[in-house]
Amino acid sequence: MNPTLCYEQPFSRSMRVFVRFEQLVAQFNTLLDGDSALAHQTALLTLFDLFQLVSHLDLKAEVFREADHLRQSWDHAPPVENLPALRAALEAEVARVGELRGQLNAHLKNHAFFTAVRQRATMPGGINSFDLPVYHYWLHRPVDQRRAELTEWITPYRQLYRAVAQILTVVRACCRSEECTAEQGYFAKAFQNGGTPQLLQVHVSPDLPCYPEVSAGKQRCIIRFFEPITLKERPGQTKRDVPFRLVYCGL
Repeated sequence: MNPTLCYEQPFSRSMRVFVRFEQLVAQFNTLLDGDSALAHQTALLTLFDLFQLVSHLDLKAEVFREADHLRQSWDHAPPVENLPALRAALEAEVARVGELRGQLNAHLKNHAFFTAVRQRATMPGGINSFDLPVYHYWLHRPVDQRRAELTEWITPYRQLYRAVAQILTVVRACCRSEECTAEQGYFAKAFQNGGTPQLLQVHVSPDLPCYPEVSAGKQRCIIRFFEPITLKERPGQTKRDVPFRLVYCGL
C-alpha cells in the first residue's frame, strides 16, 4: 500500500478529547527528548495545555465511559487481528486508571513555579527573563535536572495516556474502508442503519496539492477538498477529482 497522509475527524466529544490528549502527550515526549532550553520551554508550554485540558474535563470519567461502550460493542466488532489481546490490554489499562486517586492536576495546582509561569504564559510576551527571573534560572539549570522535573510533572498524565492510547488503538483497529472519489472536490456519504463511526479517517496521497475538510453529523458526512494557491489567501474548493480512501473507525 502506498503511503498516505491521514486526516482524522472525531465524531464524539470523548474522541475529540482523546485525540487532542494523544497529540499533546506525543508532542511533549518529543520535546522532552531534546537537550536545548528552547525544547524544554516548549515542553513546559505543552504541559500547560495538558493542565488546561484536564482542568475542564474529567478524563478519568471519559475513559471509564468509553471503555464501557467498547465492552457493550465487542459482539458486533468487525474481524480484527488480535482482538482478544487488544481487549485484555484495554482492561489492564482501565484498571490502572481506577487506581489513580484524586484529581490529575493536584500535584501542580499549588506548585509555585508552575503556577507563576502558567499565569504569565497567558499574557502577550509574559514569559521573559526580567519578569520571571526564576524561569530564566530554571532554563539554565543542567539538562538532566530540567528533564527530571518535566518527567515528574507529566507522570500522572502519562498514566492516563496509556488507557487513552489503548482505547484509540481499539477504535482504529475496528474499522472498515472504501475507495472513494470526490468529484470536483466534493463528496457526501450517508451512514447506513445509524452506523455513525467514532472516528473518520480520510487518506490521500501526499502528492496531491489539496486537503480535506470534513463536516459530519449522525446521519452523514460531507468532505470538501480545498486547494491552497498560497497560504496567504483563503483557498477555494478544488476543481479536480480527488481519489481517497475513507476509513470508518469504531465499534
